[in-house]
Amino acid sequence: MKRKLVIAAIVTLVLAIAAILLVRDEQQFRLATHNGKTVKEWAGELYLNYDPRTTNAATSAFVAMGSNAVPALRSILSSREPIYERTFLQQARRIPLAARKYLFQKLKPGQTIQYHVGAARALGVIGLAAGDALPEMLEALSETNSQIQWVAAQNIPALGPQAINALMTLVTNAGDTVRHTAIYALGEARTNALPATPLLIRATMDTNQNIRASAFYSLSRIGRSALPETVKMAASDPDENLRNAAFRSLVVMLPAPGGVPQALLVSSTNNAAMRRLAILSLSRSRLTNDHAIKLFQSATHDEDASVREAANRSLQHLIPATRENPSNH
Repeated sequence: MKRKLVIAAIVTLVLAIAAILLVRDEQQFRLATHNGKTVKEWAGELYLNYDPRTTNAATSAFVAMGSNAVPALRSILSSREPIYERTFLQQARRIPLAARKYLFQKLKPGQTIQYHVGAARALGVIGLAAGDALPEMLEALSETNSQIQWVAAQNIPALGPQAINALMTLVTNAGDTVRHTAIYALGEARTNALPATPLLIRATMDTNQNIRASAFYSLSRIGRSALPETVKMAASDPDENLRNAAFRSLVVMLPAPGGVPQALLVSSTNNAAMRRLAILSLSRSRLTNDHAIKLFQSATHDEDASVREAANRSLQHLIPATRENPSNH
């Protein structure tokens, strides 16, 4: 009995010291406050209550604090679960009830992930003024916790052009997780990620199926602004695999009327599936001038049945439109 009490006393003492150290360490989080709450407290609220489509008290707090909150948020994002938290959870039953309650209130074990998620969201809310936190946000892409990874990916683009450039360097990273989250993050940047178009098209050939899907998703988010570069690759890239990948990518960009040059189908590819997708892309653009119609008519004689079928279907839709809009000739 005495031995158990001694062990409990020692554990309590160690954890009490840890609590004192924790209070000391958290002084840095009090450098920036808003309405009486610290950066860490607001980050915790942003974890519990966040909707990017609306503004709440936590998002308003970080907008108000701006760059003043960034040093503390960087510290939160780079922090790791302290060993004394794990020790407390492992030894909690051996600690007297009163001491256990006190330490639980002070240590708040198990909340590290929540604070990381809240900090990543807060940095996204602050935006360009949070650019100094880019190293920590990039590091978060390789976190073991998937929620932290994806929240960081969603918010990194808000840090500005330097974030886009950094993400582009990660698209070819050796780690599947880093490639995946970086490619997804570029999609969250929408048209700001336009310079990444060639890299994303190449990523549609990745060996990882999820990464390929994410690359197509990101290209769709960049949208029609990526068409010129994609068409150029589809028409003239010396690598046939990249030409084919560009053809595939055109489909997800939803070309606007007239958005794909009629010369696209002149591009040669030995892959029938890619020729069919090129026809579908051109058809979706609703391009109905004489030259486009001739290209479709030529494709109706393709050696591949699926290409012929796609061309015939396109003509069925486009020729009536041509008759109704003679100005397109």
